[in-house]
Amino acid sequence: MSDSFHIPTSFRRTTAFIASMFLALGAAVSSEPVQTADLSGTWDFDPNDGPATSIEVPGGGWYKQGFTNTNEADYERTISVPDIGQPQVTKLKFGAVNYQADLYIDEVFVGSSTQSHTAATFDITDHVTPGNSHAVRLHVKGHGALLNEFFQSLVPNGARSWANFLPQGIFRSAELLVYPQVHIEDVFVKTSVENTSLSYDVWLRNDSASAANVTLAGNLTSWNGDAWSYPSLPSQAVSIAAGSVTKVTIGPVNWNLGTASYWWPNVPYQAGYTAKLHDLDVTITGDGTHSTSVRFGFRECRQVSPDANHTIYTLNGVRVNFRGDSLQGANYDRINNGGLGDAFSTLPGFLPPSPGNPGWPKAVDNYQRLNYNVVRIH
Repeated sequence: MSDSFHIPTSFRRTTAFIASMFLALGAAVSSEPVQTADLSGTWDFDPNDGPATSIEVPGGGWYKQGFTNTNEADYERTISVPDIGQPQVTKLKFGAVNYQADLYIDEVFVGSSTQSHTAATFDITDHVTPGNSHAVRLHVKGHGALLNEFFQSLVPNGARSWANFLPQGIFRSAELLVYPQVHIEDVFVKTSVENTSLSYDVWLRNDSASAANVTLAGNLTSWNGDAWSYPSLPSQAVSIAAGSVTKVTIGPVNWNLGTASYWWPNVPYQAGYTAKLHDLDVTITGDGTHSTSVRFGFRECRQVSPDANHTIYTLNGVRVNFRGDSLQGANYDRINNGGLGDAFSTLPGFLPPSPGNPGWPKAVDNYQRLNYNVVRIH
């Protein structure tokens, strides 16, 4: 099939390289905390198959660090909880833990989370005191501890049936996140090229013991520094019941900035290309004060049927043929780079640029040179 997706040079835009980013009709983001504390570094480590020792977090997980027979283990350390000078919500977030994680604060059980290659977040507000130190223990069950009597996995683990060295334990970030009691929890931006409009959903959380009245406001700016005449966004008064989350939808508002303001893929390839992107800044004031920002591209991908026998995809109204590959991170698991492990979050080529390796941005650029516009990551 011929490629009918060719954008004039003045409108070319960089491409995203996972299909969900290319196809999504909106941009979602969790809100920004007012303070964070990085917990990466050396943790105490007590594996089920050997003596207590220490381990690096993230460090690629325990398998990569030589604990090849470990099925479950305890991670332990002391944390100092930030104090923001007002009632606060404190969360402990692990960027990825495989697979079941049980959290204890000062040996009091907080909660359990089961996931596969995804984040585990715990609300520890009721278990810690701002400004104080507390003992943290995370008991993690890996693949071998989560099998049934037929040795079948109880959790989704991707390529684990044939890839022996997938990460186990904590293998991404570890950090404390602090928010005000009344805060913005999530924002989801929705763009429509067909209707030339923008709207967004905001989830407001009130963890206090009484109702909170706030004013929600938004403002648009250019991530690229361009002088767009953005539409004004209406403010809205919101009442949030105690101990609850309220969803607020703003818009749709007209987006009359033209096709030059849209997100376009880098097709055909242009070295050093930068997308046209925009920032939505969201704030609340009143009984709570908090702000966050969402970067987004104005675009719309649609599945359409020009006739009864054909289905095509369009991006911003232009037909697009998706071209790409399936990037299986487990295929790299036998590369010994300080230990065997999955590619993502462990190998230099899948991380931010570092001395001697241009990292993931260069990998994306290489895909663009091949005229790929999607890559399936799994």
